[in-house]
This record gives sequence, structure tokens and C-alpha cells, in this order.
Amino acid sequence: MREWLAPLLLTCACAQAGTNAGGGGGGGGGGGGMDANNTQLDSGMQFFDAPGPRDSAVLPPDAAVGDMFKETVDLTMAYGDSIACAVQTGGDTGNTYDDTWYRAFQLSDYPEITGGFHISSVNVGVQEAKAAGTITVNVVSYAGALDGATLDVSGSTLLGTGTVNPPNTSGETGESITATVSADIPAGGKFVVEVVAPDTDTTGYFYVGGTASAQTHLGYVSSVACGITPENATTAGETGSLIMEVVGTR
Repeated sequence: MREWLAPLLLTCACAQAGTNAGGGGGGGGGGGGMDANNTQLDSGMQFFDAPGPRDSAVLPPDAAVGDMFKETVDLTMAYGDSIACAVQTGGDTGNTYDDTWYRAFQLSDYPEITGGFHISSVNVGVQEAKAAGTITVNVVSYAGALDGATLDVSGSTLLGTGTVNPPNTSGETGESITATVSADIPAGGKFVVEVVAPDTDTTGYFYVGGTASAQTHLGYVSSVACGITPENATTAGETGSLIMEVVGTR
């Protein structure tokens, strides 16, 4: 029997040099020579001021600014708020089948991001894990609306992917994992983060972390084993808000 189950358990100093008007007369000093009419000739040597520190023609472009954002008020895990497609055979084993958790993001929600955004990694909360195998984190394109009852990523394009093997958790302290993912989001773009856990029904489990704090957009969950396509995680039974944090540069 398979069911959704919450586990029990440039500053610079620039010297300026004036124009050299040449040296003395008779004898043809080093500043220049005489022509036939005894007129001082310019030596041809000139010095020009160095460009000032605010000369935009010579300044390098601004360095990229690091940033991170999320869709929950905080990232404090609340134990027991997670769900997964879990095994139940005459009793709760806690082992889990395949699961995928999702969050859809739009750059317009973050006023400090006025152009595109380069994603370098994604942090994911972990409620508990044991022999969880390899977790895959994908970033895919998204063109739909946010906060619908379901999430349609069927026409999405993979923008970046990464993997991470979570260690076994201990107690109810709440932990996090970080997957290195490189993806570029265009200005004003939308994207979806997918956290994919493999089927470990005979070997272990993985439950994504949730927080009791409010969320700005809905999270979603799906499972092939439980016959669930991406649907609102709250509707599926999650009592918390999925913990995902996107890290990168703007």
C-alpha cells in the first residue's frame, strides 16, 4: 500500500605633468633646436593628463553582486511538516518511493534584481534522510502562472542541473543540502526548481524540510509511485512550506 505519509519520527593618486615648453636658447639645449631665424623649435615632446578616476571611458564594469532569495519568510524547519510518498505495509516503515518537490520563481518578485540572474547553487531543507541516495536538483524554464492548483512543467527546458548525496540525519534538528547548479535566467524571467528524490522504498527515505512560516508562492509535489502529478503540496497534505533557497549573482 502506498500513501502520502508524514514521517513520525578605484581610488588612485594620479600625478599631472605640464607641457614641456622646451629648454634654453643658445647652444641648442635639450628642449629643442633653433631654425634659420633663431626661433625656438618645439622638441615635439608633450605630456598629457592621466584620466581621472571617474572617467567612465576607462573604468571597468561593475562586478556581479551576490544575492539569494526564497519564497518563505524564513528557513527555520518545523519538524513533521513534510510529506512524501511513503511505504506502509502493516505499519509505517518511513521508507519513501520516488518524490519530486517544486517551487516556481519569478524575478519580478525581487526589486533588487533589475536584469538577469545567474544561479550558482540551490539550498534545500532536509527534515530527515537515511540512505537517501542521490538527490537531483534541476532548474527549468517556466512560462505559466504561479500559484495554480497544479504546476505544468511539461513544456519546460532544462537550464541547469546538479546532484547531492545527503548524509543521514540525526534527531529533529533540521539540516540542509546544497547542490551546485549553473543556470542563467533572463531579465524578468520565471523558472522552476525541482528537487528529485529516487525510490528508496526498500533501503531508506528522504523528506524535504518544511517551515511553519508563511510563503509568498505555493510549493508543489509529485510522485510516480503514488500516481500524483505536480499538485499544491498543501492539498497533498503538507502542513509546512517547502524550504528552497536560490543562490547566485545579479
